[in-house]
Amino acid sequence: MSSSRLLARGPARLAVQAIVIALALAACALVSAGSADAATSSRGPAPRLSAYDARLLHDINAARVVHGHPRLVATAGTTDVAHRWSCHMGTWTTLSHRPNLVQAIGYRGSPNWHVMGENVGVSSSADADTLFQAYMHSPKHRANILDGSYRFVGIHTERRHGQRWNTLDFVDSYNGSYGATRATC
Repeated sequence: MSSSRLLARGPARLAVQAIVIALALAACALVSAGSADAATSSRGPAPRLSAYDARLLHDINAARVVHGHPRLVATAGTTDVAHRWSCHMGTWTTLSHRPNLVQAIGYRGSPNWHVMGENVGVSSSADADTLFQAYMHSPKHRANILDGSYRFVGIHTERRHGQRWNTLDFVDSYNGSYGATRATC
């Protein structure tokens, strides 16, 4: 797995962090995550999420609530960015960050972002909780998940070659003008 966070602090300054870790299992306290439908409707159509991705988002939002942060809202444009990258990783069976993430996020509903980040991971488990727990055991993945400045997320997990290739793209702003999800592999 790998995690990165980008900060915009002036026109040309970006700080990037990345780390690769092995999957690990851990217990995580969960709370019921409420519906984000009201927030999603003001940000355009809700993205189509698989049951796996919906569960992963539930786990992420439960952890954020426990730590006093607002739930993330899945958005169509950001989910398309994650979808396309998960397809790429699965096709090439390689775990890596999207090199043009800034451009992709900007063109798909977040041109005015100030903070963005990305977690990428791969798991052989059919259980989204396993991937979530692995993310939470990595300090940099956990930091992205629990970062209170993020408000929106793109999420997609692609099944290829007996693995689940996951991308989580986090961003602080989204304008909703992108429309519905469109990405396919």
